[in-house]
Amino acid sequence: NAVVICEYDKKPYVQFIDSWKTSNILPSLQEIKKHFSSSGEFYVRAYDEKHD
Repeated sequence: NAVVICEYDKKPYVQFIDSWKTSNILPSLQEIKKHFSSSGEFYVRAYDEKHD
């Protein structure tokens, strides 16, 4: 799993999330809004699929 974040310099930064560690949970929408300016654009995608 990974999170791709584009900050003010428009460069993508990738944060890998280990979904089995509770210390590495995804930020809430409110936390994302607090961190980024209101003019910033971002997409949050969550997948709940099981793969063999």
